[in-house]
Amino acid sequence: MLPEDVFRTRLDRTIADLRRWGQGVSDCAKVAEVQEARHWWFVAIPHARGACRFELVLHHNQTFDIAFDHEPYENRPVEELDQLLSIAESTAAGRVFRRFRRSANTDTRLAIETIVRLPGDQRWHADRWLVPSKPLGPTTLDDRWFLPYRR
Repeated sequence: MLPEDVFRTRLDRTIADLRRWGQGVSDCAKVAEVQEARHWWFVAIPHARGACRFELVLHHNQTFDIAFDHEPYENRPVEELDQLLSIAESTAAGRVFRRFRRSANTDTRLAIETIVRLPGDQRWHADRWLVPSKPLGPTTLDDRWFLPYRR
């Protein structure tokens, strides 16, 4: 955890950056935000079919929740706070895809992973396993790319 004053400074800067970004995409996405006592909620819902909805909740307990096209990843660490603007920009640019991991033997869906290609060949990713333990057998991958907000 960060010292409270350091966290508040980073939080305020991140919110200001995302507000500016939201204004910049308001011609191609519905953007909304709500400031509450314990969190700040932000969403960008693109007008274009096939583009990825971006939703974020910044909690004052130094965690955040993020969702891509309704796929949530909760209680993310505050260390990722500085990446959120790049994640939002990359999402609007269509540099995000969802990976479905399946058992090659049974075709059972095992996991859902979201991968965001950031500038400089960096990646942000998170996954959600749908089975209690990671399987040992072969798996197949099925990627679904999202489209840019503007075309």
